[in-house]
Amino acid sequence: MMKRELLIVGLLVCVMAAGTQAADCGDWGYLEMDFDTNCYVDLADFSKFASQWLNCTHPLDGSCIEPLDVTIVAHKGYSAITPENTIASCNASRNYAGMVEFDVQTTDDEQLVLMHDANVVRTTDGSGLVEDMLFSDIRKLDAGSWKGSEFEGELVPTLNEAILATLPDMTPCIERKTGTPQQYLDILNTLRCTTDVVVISFDKKFLTDLEGLDPNIVTGLLGTTDPLTTTIIEGIANDGIDFIDWRHDKIRAIEVGMVHSAGLELWVWTVNDMDRVQALIDLGVDGITTDNPEAATQILEQQ
Repeated sequence: MMKRELLIVGLLVCVMAAGTQAADCGDWGYLEMDFDTNCYVDLADFSKFASQWLNCTHPLDGSCIEPLDVTIVAHKGYSAITPENTIASCNASRNYAGMVEFDVQTTDDEQLVLMHDANVVRTTDGSGLVEDMLFSDIRKLDAGSWKGSEFEGELVPTLNEAILATLPDMTPCIERKTGTPQQYLDILNTLRCTTDVVVISFDKKFLTDLEGLDPNIVTGLLGTTDPLTTTIIEGIANDGIDFIDWRHDKIRAIEVGMVHSAGLELWVWTVNDMDRVQALIDLGVDGITTDNPEAATQILEQQ
């Protein structure tokens, strides 16, 4: 709708609704608009709306308040309340997270399964290294009871299953622990979702090799103890990696600025203190990974 047409519509609303008391209605500004057609809109309210609308649509004006674009990433799914890296944790993230992160290991028979640790002891009723176990043996394990009896019988999922449980309303954020770039690409190609997922890793070579196989896959480099420097950031950008995903307690305003100046996004992990979530939102990070996506989303929605 053209500006002139919008102004005319607004004036008509003012005239048609003149019979209702203003005390019964809310403000009618650009950011807090009352669409009740029974409400009286006086010229002062309309003037406020018109001036804000014109400012916010002016290509050179930077004063308009824009919605925050921060992605909440459910760490190992909604792991605060469900067994991590399971279909249950993926499903519990729904409506609370834009992305679901899960960790992927390779079995002895080269199947990609969800597991954070190199062994299965902490999160299942079994024992042994994932890389030494057959998928058929891992599939017999109970991956849920350790978190609560209501999750008894939860299986260790395959990467395929986790992706399908997450799409299309959430984006799978696949953290590669072990496995080759080709193994991951084969699965993504089979599911026809190479442009619908994100792949992250601490292994820079893995990411660059994956980018070499298919540059359309969005990749992010994980970092932990090292402070971000311009040299590190430029190296990541030059390797074709799409974003940086760094340990949150290493991030200040200066790091956010340096990453954005390099044309990259900056995500952070793993943030479970909601005061820190708020601080990172204020710093302007692009993504926040948390065990409690519901609480983090509530913080974001309050902005």
